Amino acid sequence: MTYVNITIRNVKEQALLELKAEAAREKKNLGEAVTEAIEYYVHNKKTFKKKGAKFTDLKPVDFGKGSERWSTSIDEILYS
Repeated sequence: MTYVNITIRNVKEQALLELKAEAAREKKNLGEAVTEAIEYYVHNKKTFKKKGAKFTDLKPVDFGKGSERWSTSIDEILYS
C-alpha cells in the first residue's frame, strides 16, 4: 500500500476538530481517520449512483459500546 502526504484547504474547523476527537477515541492517527472518511464517502457515492440505489443500501456505522440505545434515548428526549 502506498501512502501520500497531502494538504487540504477550506476544511470546516469544527468538522476537523470532530474528526480528530473521534480518531483519538479510536486510537487512530489523523491520516487513518481521513483515509477511512474518504473511503466511506467514495463507497457511498458509488452506491447512490447505481440505478435504483436506495437509502437502505447504506451500510450501518458502529458508534461503539454504549451507543446501542441512542435512538431510544433521543426519542425519550424529543417526545417526552
